[in-house]
Amino acid sequence: MSSGTRRSELARYITSLLDSGGEQTAAAGDRRHEAQPDPRVFAWVSSEAAARTQELSYEDLAVIRG
Repeated sequence: MSSGTRRSELARYITSLLDSGGEQTAAAGDRRHEAQPDPRVFAWVSSEAAARTQELSYEDLAVIRG
């Protein structure tokens, strides 16, 4: 799996988590691979800031999404 694919998967997971209000926390859920992650979440996941960040709260993720 390429790093771009991993970033897309992580962004889809975060988008799903935010869409569910924090209820869907399973890493392997009903995320459709053809569904696009929120562009702001994907941009953050692909950023240098994400590479340096060790832990984020749900509230931190919600701020990233806007």
